[in-house]
Amino acid sequence: MFCSKCGTELVEGAAFCASCGQPVGQPVVNQTTVEQPVEQPIAPAPSANINNDIFALPNIAGWIKIGISVLMFIFMFCPWFKFSFWGLSETFTIFTKNLFDLSFFIGLAKVFAIINIFVFVIYAALRFIDIKKIIPALPQNIDFKQYSEYAFGGVYALQWVLTLIGIIATEYVGITVCLILAFVFTAAFAVTVFKADIVDGIVSNVTEKK
Repeated sequence: MFCSKCGTELVEGAAFCASCGQPVGQPVVNQTTVEQPVEQPIAPAPSANINNDIFALPNIAGWIKIGISVLMFIFMFCPWFKFSFWGLSETFTIFTKNLFDLSFFIGLAKVFAIINIFVFVIYAALRFIDIKKIIPALPQNIDFKQYSEYAFGGVYALQWVLTLIGIIATEYVGITVCLILAFVFTAAFAVTVFKADIVDGIVSNVTEKK
């Protein structure tokens, strides 16, 4: 008779195997390694402050652009020009109703001015929020802040150019200081948009000297 576990010949009448200690007459239990379940890492709970980085304050050059754009926006509602005829005069603004009657170009300028009111609101909002984080479906490769600058500055310049063309094409019209300043502000805004690095450099030099 042989051990069922190690195969050693058993002594007659033995209760256990002299070699491995296996009880005689009991089957061998295969000892297999039981794999312990792998603990999966627990995903962290969504943070309550996940949207804190949606809002951000502009840098110094950004604040300069905002300041100039606010002045530009205010000047949209100031007197555009003065119409004089036979001793009578009238000042025209964006609120004047009969601008198309005076000149097609001036009337068209008013249309663009009204459109630019809404463009300015979008432009101002994008100075402080990251629209891509609010609406992730938007293309991530498009700089919406920069395009809003182009839109506001471009439409603003177009409305004043059309106003100037209408004034030149209309008799007895005087250009007001507001119109001249509007072009000055437009030029300054264009510099801050397209040459932001120059503005940052000037600000840095002034800060270092202080």
